Amino acid sequence: MNTHERQNTNRTESHWIIFEWARLWSAHDVDGLLALFTDDASYRDLAIGHSFHGRKQIEDFVRGTFVTFPDFRVDILHAVADEVMVAGEWEMSGTFSGPSFGQPPTGKRFRVPGCSVVHLRGGRIALHTDYWNEATFLEQVRADKAQSD
Repeated sequence: MNTHERQNTNRTESHWIIFEWARLWSAHDVDGLLALFTDDASYRDLAIGHSFHGRKQIEDFVRGTFVTFPDFRVDILHAVADEVMVAGEWEMSGTFSGPSFGQPPTGKRFRVPGCSVVHLRGGRIALHTDYWNEATFLEQVRADKAQSD
């Protein structure tokens, strides 16, 4: 196998993880999602300024997300990868049905674009960072906003 073929193989092997991450979020498969992460992984959500370290904190974050947004899903639009990093552009959607970091639920639906940058170690996620605009989310779920869908 030449270098070009090996790079393409590594890219393919790494590329799947962002699609699997989104599929498992959308399926609300907590155990499957956690299996993608190393034991000492970190998950950073920069929009809300929270970081979660280790599988237990990541699990609590994921389970809390499903309470807050019972129909939460993530759809990957585009992704790029190499053997140690994956980046995916996505759209998250759901209904704001439970409290979230002190904000009361409004029952409003949202659809927010964002992206994730994932650092891999041993084929699993060691560091996951989400980038999205919290103002876009808040505009869509404000209590005084008329529901359009």
